[in-house]
Amino acid sequence: MSRMSLTGGVIVSLGLAACAPVVQAPAASALRLDTISPQSGPVGTSVRLSGSGFLEDNTVLFGAGAGLPAHSDNGATLDFLVPGVLNPACFDQGCRVLSQGVQAGRYDVSVRNANGVSNALSFTVR
Repeated sequence: MSRMSLTGGVIVSLGLAACAPVVQAPAASALRLDTISPQSGPVGTSVRLSGSGFLEDNTVLFGAGAGLPAHSDNGATLDFLVPGVLNPACFDQGCRVLSQGVQAGRYDVSVRNANGVSNALSFTVR
């Protein structure tokens, strides 16, 4: 739509250029951990991870092993139980590491899914 006006004998045209909307493909949600609660406990403790980018199918990586399946209904939280045994989290065919019992100490916890692998937070087994 154009509008013309006369200003001091000069015709000024104010036009609106047609703008096509810019459509961008939705970006994959970044997989990120913000909090872990509680931060410590014995084997069998129920732990809640909060963050973003969780999907229906996630794998919680606990220490150097234990790929624990975990479901998220809302994409922002998921729960898992501290395992008693660490099975190797091997994603390649050639992994030949034995399972080992979980001992008291600090373990890194992260999440893996189709959005990638998250940052790690610490959990201390007592």
